[in-house]
Amino acid sequence: MHDHWFANAPVGDGRLNLVCLPFAGGSSAAFAGWRRKLPAWLNVCPVVLPGREGRRHELRARDFASLAGNLADTVITAVDGRNYCLYGHSMGAWLAHSIAVAGSAAGVPPACLCVGAQHAPHLVYPFPSCDRMSDDNLLEFMQEFDGVDAQMLAHAEWVRWMLLRVRDDLKLCETHSHEAPYPVLDLPVHAFVGRSDRLIDPSCIAAWQRHTTYRLDMTLFDGGHFFIRTAEAPFLHELADKLARYAGSTSLSTQQTDLRPAQATHRATT
Repeated sequence: MHDHWFANAPVGDGRLNLVCLPFAGGSSAAFAGWRRKLPAWLNVCPVVLPGREGRRHELRARDFASLAGNLADTVITAVDGRNYCLYGHSMGAWLAHSIAVAGSAAGVPPACLCVGAQHAPHLVYPFPSCDRMSDDNLLEFMQEFDGVDAQMLAHAEWVRWMLLRVRDDLKLCETHSHEAPYPVLDLPVHAFVGRSDRLIDPSCIAAWQRHTTYRLDMTLFDGGHFFIRTAEAPFLHELADKLARYAGSTSLSTQQTDLRPAQATHRATT
């Protein structure tokens, strides 16, 4: 029953399942190429959110808590005690964090949480409501951080469709609560950010330290908000290098305990 939530479902064949959550306006297609480019011991599991791809006839979600609750239940059921980790980009980072919180509470935590290009969950959403933006304003906002393929702007029908989806996803971000009593996760958190990201300052990424008992591991890449596209090769190399320590084991007690005590480390990658 949970298969429609994944472009590629979690497996129990010994591989590490990497559950991937998309950015606002994105889809599982953002991670499609990762299955070919990451090592064979990783099973890439992109999440398909309501209202896109094979679920395009479903209503898109606009309330973060509702979507996050349904998604967490789905992922916890799908992994069924198998080894898994999470990667979320931008909007997807908050969704991944919600899954990590729920999985930890249910006794099935991910091996680690990986987040890219997103403020720590206790920080206030800093952008104006999308309801106050005209279509032109929203397009300008997205173009500031290279969120639109310039070649597609000539296709008016695609632009209208894209803006509707982006508005719904931004509403998800707006309804995310920074005041929730987030428990501190007893698992490693790996954070990634682009040096020239116009939306996310590295200090906002460093603030993820509050959400883990481990020392936050933060990596900077050349590029902006979508460094996973523009710096894909070095990013995937770094991601695989970090995830290798979790392959083949679900026990955090056997995994890189030198990440403690809690103190952020920063690494630059070009």
